[in-house]
Formats: sequence, C-alpha cells, structure tokens
Amino acid sequence: MRAFDATTAQEPGRTGSLWRLHDGISPPSLFCDLFKPAAATWGGGESFTQFPIRPGDYVLANRSFSTAVGIRHVMLAGCHVIVRANPGPCPSRLR
Repeated sequence: MRAFDATTAQEPGRTGSLWRLHDGISPPSLFCDLFKPAAATWGGGESFTQFPIRPGDYVLANRSFSTAVGIRHVMLAGCHVIVRANPGPCPSRLR
C-alpha cells in the first residue's frame, strides 16, 4: 500500500517562488518512498500522474486526486486505487 499527498510551499519574500511538494509513504512503516519538489504551475496540481506507479500497488489518496486522468494512470499500470470520491469531474464510465 502507498499513500500519496501534495502541498504547496512559498519561498519567503514578495517575489518568492511557489513550489508543490509531492510525497508518497508506505503504511504501516511510514517509509517515505517519494519526495518530489516541483515548481507549482497551473495544471500541475495533485495527480497520480506525478507519481511512479509500481505493479501491484494499492494506492490511497484524498479526493483532490480523484480525476479520470489520474485514476486511469494507476489502472493502466495494473494497480488498485482507493480514493475518496469526487465524481463530478469523472466520466460516467468511471462512476
């Protein structure tokens, strides 16, 4: 099982850059298996496509990861997705 999340951080100062930090942990050990800082750009938000998916993974994430593109990314890798549903942006075939 792997749990994914992301957050933003801004450098201090008026012109500080905004960064998005993606992280992945493996419960129950809480081993951090991914820490990926990236420039926070429009459209570069929380998505399963930001993470390497390994065959056999059970992926757990909050509803901001509940997009058709991201869920498809995990499913095509032959893995399982556990995500709090946000069915609005998903096509009916994924509901």
